[in-house]
Amino acid sequence: MTDLSPPRSTPPLGARRPTPAAGLARQLAAARERVWVARPEAERAFAALLSGEGPPALFFAGAGGLGKSTLLARLRREAEARGERTAAHDLSRIPADPATVTALFDGLRAGSPGCVFLDGFEHHAGLERHYWETWLPSLPDGTRVVLAGRLRPRAALLRASGWQPLLRVHVLDRLDPERAAELLRHLGVDEAAIPARVTASAGHPLTLARLGEVEVLPSGEVTDAWLTESLIGALETPRERALVALAMADGCDRALLAAFLEQGDARAMEAWLRQRPYVRLTPQGWALHELYADPLLRQARRAAPETYRRMIRVAGDHLADRLALETAPEARLEILRRAFSMARLQPPTAEMLPDVAAREFYWDAFAEPDRAPMLRAVEAHEGPTSAAICAHHLAAEPSRARVLRDGDGALRGFLVLLDRAGLDRADVARDPAAAFLDDATPPGRDGILVRHWMALETHQAPSPVASQVLRAFVGAAYARPGLARHFVLEPDRDGAAGQFWVEQGLLDVVRDPAFEEDGRRTRVVGWDLVAEPIAERLRHTVRLHLGEARGEEAPALAEAAVADPEERVAAVEEALQKALRRFHDDEALARGALAERLAGPLGLGELGVLEAAERVRAHLREAAAALPATAKVAAPGALLEASYFTSPVPKQLTIAADMGMSYSSFRRHLADARRALALRLATAVPLAGAR
Repeated sequence: MTDLSPPRSTPPLGARRPTPAAGLARQLAAARERVWVARPEAERAFAALLSGEGPPALFFAGAGGLGKSTLLARLRREAEARGERTAAHDLSRIPADPATVTALFDGLRAGSPGCVFLDGFEHHAGLERHYWETWLPSLPDGTRVVLAGRLRPRAALLRASGWQPLLRVHVLDRLDPERAAELLRHLGVDEAAIPARVTASAGHPLTLARLGEVEVLPSGEVTDAWLTESLIGALETPRERALVALAMADGCDRALLAAFLEQGDARAMEAWLRQRPYVRLTPQGWALHELYADPLLRQARRAAPETYRRMIRVAGDHLADRLALETAPEARLEILRRAFSMARLQPPTAEMLPDVAAREFYWDAFAEPDRAPMLRAVEAHEGPTSAAICAHHLAAEPSRARVLRDGDGALRGFLVLLDRAGLDRADVARDPAAAFLDDATPPGRDGILVRHWMALETHQAPSPVASQVLRAFVGAAYARPGLARHFVLEPDRDGAAGQFWVEQGLLDVVRDPAFEEDGRRTRVVGWDLVAEPIAERLRHTVRLHLGEARGEEAPALAEAAVADPEERVAAVEEALQKALRRFHDDEALARGALAERLAGPLGLGELGVLEAAERVRAHLREAAAALPATAKVAAPGALLEASYFTSPVPKQLTIAADMGMSYSSFRRHLADARRALALRLATAVPLAGAR
């Protein structure tokens, strides 16, 4: 790291030079920090903090890529050079739950560092009140705190907690042209090329670092897309694939990187990654700057779809093999997190498991004030019998409930999870779901059943809160080594919220119907983890996200050359549903089962992926628009357009509300519209293979 500030008559902060023997490691670490943007005002504020002349806490706020993490690393080294004991944590790598953060602060108090550095504060936004009111005040007297995040602290919380006079907020901004040019000189850019790069970067430090790598600027405007997409071509080199690997699996350790690259040793690649300004090494592994990750993945899918898919398959197999051997719950959940990260741009992942980073919410233990709103929600959404059973479980064992809270501590969602090992006779006698779990789990084996799961306001309909609840009950299965059964009770099998998961092969129907409750037929879905161990389940889930059939089964439509018209329409409907779910995915749509059957009538055979996908889209839109109104659906074409064609991630609750429907009615009408479109496709054109 090089100080780019102009010469001063007094030495800059921490200017004492370490002796070569004692400071070689420190100098090497500094050299490995590729981008340093001198921040004189920030350094002066930190000097005042260390000397006691300023407030004891500093908060650096700024958008992504402005150098917050690099600044904190710089200031930490300066504090240590002055003899301070320090501790640093990246909150983006720490789960946003009270128990974990409480343990973190227990460790900080035990270590008694003089200066604590906390980066990525926005990742714990839901816990901000706890930080100001509980955790930070628990540090020993005299501790100085430096925080950084994209969002400023909430002023109302600072006032209410008394922190306002004790905290200085410093907002980082872009570089002025003079300092931007100096940074490019440090990166070795020729003087003649500097003015154009300064203009193109608009003073954004991470962009400057990227422009310092490229030999020639594009003929047109330097866009954000170009900055990332120019990093990779057709994924023909290991370096290109390494960057894609980091974009796929946030926190990519050496073993996973080697799996992505299909190499036995990734250490040589790590040496190259260490020099990239948009890559950093975290305790969990290598991470690509999040401003670069998603655009880079989109480019990889367009430029080299087969290589991209192979990387996911190979890495998914690697993660499954690790899961089979891992016993620690936190490590197993980390494997699951990486797998979800890896497939996050693969529709229909965005609809099934949105990668909501829990910045607005956090999971907490059940507390007595949660009881009344939970029971009201269950009664309102499911009925009095279900609410009475929920009350039984809360009274019998409150730890069966986990609650999701927002930044103000308000209850937003919850789940009630039954563990077969914790059930007693009263539970089995009172709750038919508990009786089912007890009966369906093999003797001597562990089994769990998610009895109640919902967002407080929207029940089980898609929403950010519901997404967190879904992730929690999936995680409950992955965290438990040796689990034999993982069940989920759906309170209304006719409007089953999990049907989408069943259709995609991500959940299996275990008993349908299971029993009646509050006038509805329930059903149980889930996993038999004896017949298919959790590691194999993960392996198949990754392939399902890629649009591949479960195990080695062939796509249903490939076997649809049958004489029975009803069977043929059913096969077309199955292929159509997959095509609609992946309507905005060029690769999946152009090479899916429906496109295969439409290849002859639409002339897809000689077309590339993009052209074929556009032709299939146009045909589906045209066929949908021509659908007549029915007694059940007044405008099936408009319903399909809003639900699938308009947006890659349709907001189904919003669509239902806009059309004046309840969510359950919306799902039924949408299914009817899909069937009508399948019938039209199956009869209007002579599909390939039809008799």
